[in-house]
Amino acid sequence: MMLSRSAKKIYWMGRDLEWAEFVALYSRVQYENLMDLPARQSKEDLLEDILHVADAQENYFYAHSQLKAEDVLTFICIEEANPNSVLAYVDRVRELARGARDGLSLELWEYINRFYHTMNSYSTERLHREGIQGFAGAIESNSCRIKGYIHNNMLRNEAWMLFSLGMYMERAFLITRTLLHQMQAIATQGSSGQSGSDESYRFALLLGSIGGYEMFKQGYQKNASRKLALDFLVSNNEFPKSVVHTLTSIHTILKDLHASRQEQESALQSTSHTILSQCQAFTPGNEAATTVDFLKKTLANLHALSGQLEQTYLKF
Repeated sequence: MMLSRSAKKIYWMGRDLEWAEFVALYSRVQYENLMDLPARQSKEDLLEDILHVADAQENYFYAHSQLKAEDVLTFICIEEANPNSVLAYVDRVRELARGARDGLSLELWEYINRFYHTMNSYSTERLHREGIQGFAGAIESNSCRIKGYIHNNMLRNEAWMLFSLGMYMERAFLITRTLLHQMQAIATQGSSGQSGSDESYRFALLLGSIGGYEMFKQGYQKNASRKLALDFLVSNNEFPKSVVHTLTSIHTILKDLHASRQEQESALQSTSHTILSQCQAFTPGNEAATTVDFLKKTLANLHALSGQLEQTYLKF
């Protein structure tokens, strides 16, 4: 059985790596669309969306009085004054891995260490010269390399299970938070909201920003709409980033972790199964406020599940 101290580091290594990859991808796609926005959507709205996903709004406006694309880019990617910058998360992944070396292979540590040094070579000048494409591309490729190594080479032991739990837990949080933010904006607009074409653009951009647009098109063979995008991102178990898929993976890994420790089914498994069942039963409706309530409840349930998981396996 792994020590709780090492288990917590590996779990959070999975969470922080997923966060860095998600924010980098989301920001890259959003920035690439800055010059191609519908008339009713402003660049400021898009920049605020990026700051929201990166959990950087409060810190950004503490340091800056206005929204400027270059300032937002620097702040979310490498700004030392931003504790939630992508680079700060890369640094945390490396420090967590350093503290859990007994549960990791030498090759995996070298991948992570190389990732750290690659990303810390970025200065403000280099970031602006290469743009978000170069920075985010390096984040995405290195993260995929690390995840690929873990998936293809690690024993299916506690270290693998805890890393995977962290990765899936963070993914569920990120997708739910991002959808909630989008739906709250739509609910606020009410009857004066976007036209059908503008809303279709909004959700096509959202799907692209989480790496799901091409799979959405393959699966549904229709243009993006609110209902279809919500169904895809919440309920479609065939898409690895959907809330249902991530919760299914979490529930399965928890069962395996209990079995490896020869434990009986716990409240943790019961909680994960309840949240999964609620998300499987979700049907997107016409009222944005109803979807907002569902996503708020799901987010609260995810926080409860995360807290239970830490109390059960990661407390030391």
